[in-house]
Amino acid sequence: MRKIIVLTFVTLDGVMQGPGGPTEDTEGNFTLGGWTVPYFDEYLGQVMTEQMDRPFDLLLGRKTFEIFASYWPHHPEEGAGINQATKYVASNTLTGHDWKTTVILKGDVAAQIRRLKQQDGPDLQVHGSSMLIQTLMEHDLVDMYVEIEKCRNLLYKAAWLYDRKDPESNKYASMAKLTIPESAVAVLNRSIDVFGGYGYMRDQGLEGALRDIRITSIYEGTNKIQKNVIAKMLY
Repeated sequence: MRKIIVLTFVTLDGVMQGPGGPTEDTEGNFTLGGWTVPYFDEYLGQVMTEQMDRPFDLLLGRKTFEIFASYWPHHPEEGAGINQATKYVASNTLTGHDWKTTVILKGDVAAQIRRLKQQDGPDLQVHGSSMLIQTLMEHDLVDMYVEIEKCRNLLYKAAWLYDRKDPESNKYASMAKLTIPESAVAVLNRSIDVFGGYGYMRDQGLEGALRDIRITSIYEGTNKIQKNVIAKMLY
């Protein structure tokens, strides 16, 4: 079974448009293109390198695909993995494309993506593609990823504040301890739903993970304790 991995750059207030350069996407008179550049540090570079070095196929919306297709086929030395990957494009207007290994998904895109996930093959990476991501979330194809990423970012914020000896770190640590077990249980329950009755079988590993996360939530302190810590630090 293949995973869908969303690697879209997005600001805290929800902007996805034109992250890579001033002229990447100027639709709607957008003038802030290239906003990721000042923040693309060594850590982010390592994350992206790790993702792009492993085998992958691409799952893209039409607009992001056309942006990619205008650049990557002409820069094979930079984008070998992208050029070699199969590009699955959700579009009801495109009928085909000259970029090799491009597959157009038409009609019931969600059903076709579900079938893709069940096939053998590399994971499916989503870049950009804001409209496609909405479709994926609507059909429960990436909601578990969103929960996990929310927890990851909250944990990173707590750790970042702790490294700087910021007194706010205690509040964010309690928020992480409160949120992560609850989200983990929700994700595991959804995973069991995805696998159906087989999700309850021991060899699937989900029941063990669910037991472990419940134990973790106990020794990290009850939800009531974490809420009390957070409440005392609010102002």
